Amino acid sequence: SLPKLSLNHSVVANDNVSPAVIKNIYDSIYRGDGDSFLRLAGAFGINKVLWRDDILYNDKKTTSKNFSFQKDNINKIKDISLEKKIGNWSIYNIKSNYYSPIFNTPEKVDYAISSEELFDDLLRYESNPKYSLIFSEANPKGEINKIINKLYIQPDCIFCKDKEFETTILKKIDIPDVRVLSNSMFYSLKLWKEDSLSNKYKKSPAQKIDIDLTFSNKRMTEISGLVFKDDLDIDSKTLFIDQNIDRYKLLIKDALFETSKLSEIERNYYLIKILNYLENQKAFFFKLRFNEGLSETSYNGMVSFLNGNVSDIRENVWISHSPNNKKFLFRIPSDGKYNIEFLENEVLPERIILNGKEINSLIGIELNRGEHKLELIYNKMDNILEERISQKEFLLHNSQEISLIPENHIASGKYILSFEYRIIEGDNTKLLFYSRGNDFLKKEIDLRKEVEWKSFSFEFDTITGKKSDIKFYLRNQSPGINVTSFNNFNLTKIFIPKIFITQEFKKEQILPPAIQFKKINPTEYVIHVENAKNPYVLNFGESFDRGWKVYLFKNRKSINLLSTFLIKPLDDENHYKINDYANSWFVEEKGSYDLIVLFEPQKLFYVGSTISFVTILSFIILLYKYRKK
Repeated sequence: SLPKLSLNHSVVANDNVSPAVIKNIYDSIYRGDGDSFLRLAGAFGINKVLWRDDILYNDKKTTSKNFSFQKDNINKIKDISLEKKIGNWSIYNIKSNYYSPIFNTPEKVDYAISSEELFDDLLRYESNPKYSLIFSEANPKGEINKIINKLYIQPDCIFCKDKEFETTILKKIDIPDVRVLSNSMFYSLKLWKEDSLSNKYKKSPAQKIDIDLTFSNKRMTEISGLVFKDDLDIDSKTLFIDQNIDRYKLLIKDALFETSKLSEIERNYYLIKILNYLENQKAFFFKLRFNEGLSETSYNGMVSFLNGNVSDIRENVWISHSPNNKKFLFRIPSDGKYNIEFLENEVLPERIILNGKEINSLIGIELNRGEHKLELIYNKMDNILEERISQKEFLLHNSQEISLIPENHIASGKYILSFEYRIIEGDNTKLLFYSRGNDFLKKEIDLRKEVEWKSFSFEFDTITGKKSDIKFYLRNQSPGINVTSFNNFNLTKIFIPKIFITQEFKKEQILPPAIQFKKINPTEYVIHVENAKNPYVLNFGESFDRGWKVYLFKNRKSINLLSTFLIKPLDDENHYKINDYANSWFVEEKGSYDLIVLFEPQKLFYVGSTISFVTILSFIILLYKYRKK
């Protein structure tokens, strides 16, 4: 927008192109957490906040939301001051020790193999204002290890959300139609092509499993096609169907065998994938049950095979079985001593089981390079609703509502509300679940008509301020006459533990070199590095993009755009995503020199423009000479 462009400063911007970290910045304002806001804003070079007052009014009029408390929270942050007010616009200035210019060299660098969503949590506990955190999906390699102070490995929580596992394995898979059935003269050619493709990937277990599952779908469709084929006698049908069932079983058995060749994490993933296919194929096959074209013997044998494999996989797959049991998988890059760390204010488990053995100490755990299993067992989560609500049966008529009051203050996070219901009068029930306070939750719920008690549950997110008391409400907004009875309300917090496997390194403090930078244009910068005594990290506060390249020049006289065509940029392996958003390069060169940071696609645009210009100019000259003749 024009106001943002005219500032020529970083601002907190609420728009569709903002990076994900902006949500964390807004959440910190929402919670009134000034320290988190300053740390996050500083890490991303934000030094201005632009606020428009009439938006507050309009939003209050149209959605009944009132965001004025957020502005009050900003005014309470000690390092933020009102710089200027122009009509409805307020410009706030941020001055804090955490501010980082667009180019900077941090004093402390950590490395995280984790979800970028946890950057806010890791940042808020770091005391050094000149701190940066590299995010990567890969283990740190090469010389970058020289400057890393601490390695964070976030274990993958396997199906930790409510109903996530069942939703995944029951996800619909399309079973395609087939033209050539096993009674066709061309069927052997079809099988030969499939065998050729399968043999091509026999040394690649993951691809082989995908092929087996794809072909198993075809066998299932062929069985269905044969069942409904009217021009075959019953004996021929049974023969062809049984042959296809045998081929199907061989494919599933082969897929399961191939999982034994995979790593623990891949094996778990593919077992879940096979289970998803089996559940879909079971549902598809069950529809054939009462058809005359399928013999009872064939049907029962196939059902027994399907149920047996589904049961075996469910027993062996590594997943979280309940909200009180969280299971993780993680990889360790090298042999050594590691720690298990829970972020501050995390609920600690009753038991911690690592690779099948319960452990009591979280420090100095010897781990070998490779994959490991971690299980956390918690006490049952308490119902946080007042007892008078949770244990009472009540009726809700049209336009009536009931308040669901928590016993204590609710913290920000994910929650699950469950209850039982039965509709006494009317058709389906339409409910509105919403809250009042510093959170503006609205969720519409459709309940199907049930005369017997039926369970229902759903998840929701809430963000609360430090001193906010939130009350939830459930309103019956069914259009016609409706009376619904409710019972056994239960509100519990859902959590995926914020846990890390960490390794600390004894590193000398990084002495980053002094730098000066000059903006040539939005796609080109020149940085002068003065007396670099050791390897360091150079941060660049633009959105991470592999198109950004760094060129190093030891001779200042040779610095220009054309010179970048003659030398190679810094290796892409040394280009990292820093602080969840920006670019960073690991630089080993010592001494004084200059760097050009260049957006490579723009350089190609210059080349293309030059070629186009020369072509057009040549054409004009030739045309001029032709006409002169």
